[in-house]
Parts: sequence; structure tokens; C-alpha cells
Amino acid sequence: MAGEEGASVTSTGLVSARGSGETRILAGVGNIIRCSGQLSGTLPEWLGDLPAVGYLGLWGNDFTGYLPASPGNLESPEVLYVHTLDLSGPLPRSLMDLDLYWFHWYWTDLRSPPDDEFQAWLETIRHHEGGSVCDQ
Repeated sequence: MAGEEGASVTSTGLVSARGSGETRILAGVGNIIRCSGQLSGTLPEWLGDLPAVGYLGLWGNDFTGYLPASPGNLESPEVLYVHTLDLSGPLPRSLMDLDLYWFHWYWTDLRSPPDDEFQAWLETIRHHEGGSVCDQ
């Protein structure tokens, strides 16, 4: 990936996240990873190996390809932002293992699986903004 010096990893126990007119304090979320506009290429499979990530924000970069299944292996994320990336294909079913509070995947060509189980999981996410459903 180009320009990795733009990536930042911060470990903190408290972060304020804002969405839909609401501010929520995330206590003890662990590492906050926000990659800021300097990265390109495909998303690495090792994303799911990151320890104790509470916030993973990948938007604002030039990532392409698909969303790998590995983020579904993260221990305890509450926030996953992959919006405004050149990603396509189905959302990985492994995401259903996550208990997300925010999940933004709009302005991508990602598609959610059409089955009732996956759609019910999406409905459990308090701040969910995404694309469309895969054709059946």
C-alpha cells in the first residue's frame, strides 16, 4: 500500500462518535484505527488480526476490490466505516459475528446478502447506512 505514513493508530479508553444527530461516548473500546486518505490498493486480510479494535475507519482512502471476511474476526468493534470506497461484491457473512453500533458502507458497490438472517442482523445495528441488496 502506498503512503502508509498517513495511517494512524491510537489507543484510548474513551472516544466520542457522532452519527444521526446523536453523540455516543464509547468507553473502553480499545484501539481506534482511522486511516486518513493516504492508502490505496486492496484491503488486507490481516485486518481481522488487529487486537482490540473498537473503531475501524477506512473511508477517505483509495481502497479497491472487495471487503474481506477478516473484519468479522475482530474482537469487539462497535464502529466500522468502509463508506465512499471503490469496493464491490457481497458483504461477508462473517460480519454477522460483530455487535456493531455504527456500520457505514454507503457510496460503494457493496451489496448485502438477501437472506432474512443477514437482513435481520443489519437491523440490529443502531446506525446503519449502506448500499443495496444482492440480486437473488
